[in-house]
Amino acid sequence: METNKLQVANTIKNQIGSKSLFMMGAKNFVGDDESLTFKTSAAKKITHIKIKLTKNDLYEIIFYKIKGGECVIVGNIADVFCDKLTPLIGKTCDLAVTL
Repeated sequence: METNKLQVANTIKNQIGSKSLFMMGAKNFVGDDESLTFKTSAAKKITHIKIKLTKNDLYEIIFYKIKGGECVIVGNIADVFCDKLTPLIGKTCDLAVTL
Protein backbone atom coordinates (compact mmCIF):
# COMPACT_ATOMS: atom_id res chain seq x y z
CA MET A 1 0.00 0.00 0.00
CA GLU A 2 1.28 3.43 -0.92
CA THR A 3 1.65 5.76 2.00
CA ASN A 4 2.66 8.91 0.16
CA LYS A 5 0.50 11.90 -0.71
CA LEU A 6 0.31 10.92 -4.38
CA GLN A 7 -1.55 7.65 -3.77
CA VAL A 8 -4.90 9.02 -5.01
CA ALA A 9 -3.30 10.74 -8.03
CA ASN A 10 -1.42 7.57 -9.01
CA THR A 11 -4.57 5.47 -8.58
CA ILE A 12 -6.56 7.80 -10.86
CA LYS A 13 -3.79 7.71 -13.45
CA ASN A 14 -3.77 3.90 -13.37
CA GLN A 15 -7.57 3.69 -13.59
CA ILE A 16 -7.60 5.83 -16.75
CA GLY A 17 -4.70 3.89 -18.24
CA SER A 18 -1.57 4.97 -20.09
CA LYS A 19 -2.99 4.32 -23.58
CA SER A 20 -6.06 6.47 -22.94
CA LEU A 21 -3.93 9.22 -21.42
CA PHE A 22 -1.70 9.12 -24.50
CA MET A 23 -4.74 9.37 -26.78
CA MET A 24 -5.94 12.40 -24.78
CA GLY A 25 -2.59 14.10 -25.23
CA ALA A 26 -2.28 14.24 -21.45
CA LYS A 27 0.83 15.89 -20.03
CA ASN A 28 2.00 18.14 -17.18
CA PHE A 29 0.47 15.97 -14.45
CA VAL A 30 -0.06 17.51 -11.02
CA GLY A 31 -1.27 15.34 -8.15
CA ASP A 32 -2.08 15.73 -4.50
CA ASP A 33 -3.73 13.72 -1.75
CA GLU A 34 -7.21 13.97 -3.32
CA SER A 35 -6.87 14.73 -7.06
CA LEU A 36 -5.05 14.53 -10.37
CA THR A 37 -4.88 17.45 -12.81
CA PHE A 38 -3.38 17.37 -16.29
CA LYS A 39 -3.22 19.32 -19.52
CA THR A 40 -4.78 17.81 -22.62
CA SER A 41 -3.53 18.82 -26.04
CA ALA A 42 -5.99 16.75 -28.07
CA ALA A 43 -9.26 18.49 -27.13
CA LYS A 44 -10.30 21.69 -28.88
CA LYS A 45 -12.40 23.41 -26.21
CA ILE A 46 -10.80 21.95 -23.08
CA THR A 47 -7.19 22.51 -22.03
CA HIS A 48 -7.05 20.98 -18.53
CA ILE A 49 -8.87 18.23 -16.65
CA LYS A 50 -9.04 17.77 -12.88
CA ILE A 51 -10.27 14.50 -11.39
CA LYS A 52 -11.05 14.72 -7.69
CA LEU A 53 -11.88 11.94 -5.24
CA THR A 54 -15.02 12.84 -3.29
CA LYS A 55 -16.04 11.91 0.25
CA ASN A 56 -18.41 9.19 -1.01
CA ASP A 57 -15.48 7.42 -2.78
CA LEU A 58 -16.57 8.52 -6.26
CA TYR A 59 -14.94 11.02 -8.59
CA GLU A 60 -15.73 14.52 -9.79
CA ILE A 61 -14.35 15.55 -13.20
CA ILE A 62 -13.84 19.26 -13.83
CA PHE A 63 -13.02 20.51 -17.33
CA TYR A 64 -11.17 23.82 -17.80
CA LYS A 65 -10.17 26.12 -20.62
CA ILE A 66 -7.14 28.19 -19.70
CA LYS A 67 -6.05 30.86 -22.15
CA GLY A 68 -4.25 34.14 -21.66
CA GLY A 69 -4.26 33.89 -17.88
CA GLU A 70 -8.02 33.35 -17.76
CA CYS A 71 -9.40 30.10 -16.35
CA VAL A 72 -12.97 29.10 -17.23
CA ILE A 73 -14.75 25.97 -16.02
CA VAL A 74 -16.22 24.41 -19.16
CA GLY A 75 -17.99 21.51 -17.47
CA ASN A 76 -18.31 19.40 -14.37
CA ILE A 77 -19.45 15.81 -13.88
CA ALA A 78 -20.07 14.55 -10.34
CA ASP A 79 -20.48 11.08 -8.82
CA VAL A 80 -18.42 9.20 -11.41
CA PHE A 81 -17.41 5.57 -10.84
CA CYS A 82 -13.80 4.69 -11.74
CA ASP A 83 -14.80 2.59 -14.75
CA LYS A 84 -16.62 5.59 -16.27
CA LEU A 85 -13.72 8.06 -16.06
CA THR A 86 -12.26 7.32 -19.48
CA PRO A 87 -15.54 7.14 -21.46
CA LEU A 88 -16.90 10.33 -19.88
CA ILE A 89 -13.71 12.26 -20.54
CA GLY A 90 -13.70 11.00 -24.13
CA LYS A 91 -17.33 11.97 -24.66
CA THR A 92 -17.00 15.41 -23.06
CA CYS A 93 -13.77 16.23 -24.92
CA ASP A 94 -15.03 14.64 -28.15
CA LEU A 95 -12.02 12.30 -28.29
CA ALA A 96 -11.46 8.66 -29.12
CA VAL A 97 -9.79 7.40 -25.95
CA THR A 98 -9.88 3.64 -26.47
CA LEU A 99 -8.59 1.38 -29.21
